[in-house]
Amino acid sequence: MAGFYPVLDADLGSTIFTDQSSALAWLGERDERVGTEIDRLVAEVVAGSTVLDRLRTYLASQSGKRPSIDEAARWLAVSSRSLQRQLQEAGTSFRAEHDEARLRLARQLLLETDLKIAAIAERVGASTEANFIAFFRRRMKQSPAAWRRASSASASSSARPPGRAPRR
Repeated sequence: MAGFYPVLDADLGSTIFTDQSSALAWLGERDERVGTEIDRLVAEVVAGSTVLDRLRTYLASQSGKRPSIDEAARWLAVSSRSLQRQLQEAGTSFRAEHDEARLRLARQLLLETDLKIAAIAERVGASTEANFIAFFRRRMKQSPAAWRRASSASASSSARPPGRAPRR
């Protein structure tokens, strides 16, 4: 809700509760099972959403940007050191996750668009087209253009009905 009230410039009033029982009483809810169910749902959501999952979501939303670990940690509401520690426990690092997010976006753009390699390099946050090509080649063992051709060919051949040869 941050920024919501100033945008509307309206005095909508609000109440902040420091404990669940006060909030439920304000709502007119007397059944204690509601509070227990809320606690269960919150615990389920928190347990099902690891820092790594949330980091991957964040990095996917940052296409073309080069966020720092401090920015990511701030967005995740953890300290940079805590984020590093949790990633290490998961067997990865911020750099590895950032690179994987860039590679995922590059592959998506290569498959789904006709953008030139230079435009894709810019979209994934590479400093130059040459740096992007080198990065992509290191990870995929072929150039972006070759990967696009090979992926497009395999996608189009798998889309043909069985037993039909490609048109020439």
